[in-house]
This record gives sequence, C-alpha cells and structure tokens, in this order.
Amino acid sequence: MDSMDFSKIKLVIWDLDNTFWKGIISETEIEPIESNIELIKDLTDAGIINSICSKNTFEVCEIKLKELKLVDYFVFPSINWTSKGQRIKELIQTMSLRPENVLFIDDDITNLHESKFYSPALMVAEPNIIFELSGFVHKLEKTDVKHKRLNQYKLLETKAAEQKKYNNNEEFLFASNITVEIVENCLPELERIHDLLQRSNQLNYTKKRISKEE
Repeated sequence: MDSMDFSKIKLVIWDLDNTFWKGIISETEIEPIESNIELIKDLTDAGIINSICSKNTFEVCEIKLKELKLVDYFVFPSINWTSKGQRIKELIQTMSLRPENVLFIDDDITNLHESKFYSPALMVAEPNIIFELSGFVHKLEKTDVKHKRLNQYKLLETKAAEQKKYNNNEEFLFASNITVEIVENCLPELERIHDLLQRSNQLNYTKKRISKEE
C-alpha cells in the first residue's frame, strides 16, 4: 500500500486474524504461520519491537500466544473490539515513538486507511508485505540477541500499567518509593554519566557528541 523504507522501522504492529495467523480465532481453530513466528524472533534480535492491534477478546488471544510461546515477544498488546485508528495513535504515543518509524500490518484495508487518518505518517501494509520484510530483516545484523530493547519496553509497559492505578502522576511517584542518592565522587559512575550525556545530547542541533575522555 505504501512505499516502504524498512530501515526506518522501530516497531511493527500486527493484526492477528488472517494476518499473523491463518483463520479467525473467535470462529475456528487458527493455524500458526511458522515464518511469521520466526520473523517476530528475528525482528526482536535486531532490536525492532513488536506489538498487536486486533479486534478480538484479549483472554482468548493471550491463551493462544502463550501456547505458541510468543506472548513475551509483544509489548503493549491492544486487543479489544474498538476501532483501531485511535488505539494505534495512542500506542505510538505511549511508546514515545514517531508514526514514520512504525509499520502496521492488517488484512483489512479499512483498518489501514483508518489508521492512516489518525497517524498520516504511519507505514501501513497488507500481509503480502511480510515476505519482503522477512528478506530485509534476514540480512540485518542481530545486534540485540539479549533483547535489551524489548526489556526496556517491557519495563515501560509495567510502569504504564501501574500508573493507571493512581489518580495522578505525583501520587504514582510517591507510591513508587523512589530514592535519591547524592554522590560527590563521580569517577566510578563515568560510564553512566557519559551514557546520560549522549542521550540528552540527541537533540543538540550541532550533532556534536562529547567523548568519555572529554
């Protein structure tokens, strides 16, 4: 549907029925697609995150994903019967990503158009894109075999779920029992300080980076 630049993708959002697996889970026994299962694992190993946006009953899909040993590969799964466009927009915002770095795959073209309406820069495609995506991912270097990036989003997912239990952010922070330690000798923390500087320097217009030695 779109001209794809796979190199921009940081998140793939999957529809389930007749996209990730064959069949409609609310009507019949679904048939797993082994190549899609392998693609999920390859994407994760390459540091690309996977999520779900499906019109289904959450508990039914969760049971099947656990059976396939895949439930831990997805973050922020959005599985309910409401329209997808707004859900996808909120999902991308929650994950602090940009729509142009997200690919949504769905067999229903109406869902794709609706999602583009809410997030115009979003990449969308029908399932026939999966073969081409698999070829691209297969050539990528597996830079995150320990799934560090996935675990970071899992932590964000847990935080978001806990935050919903409180009336406001201040109440949540107090309940989190966060403590602050003041350290005057910074040398033992040099690695972490440099990492924080690199992160905060990402929006620096000059694009100059400070080395650890500096």
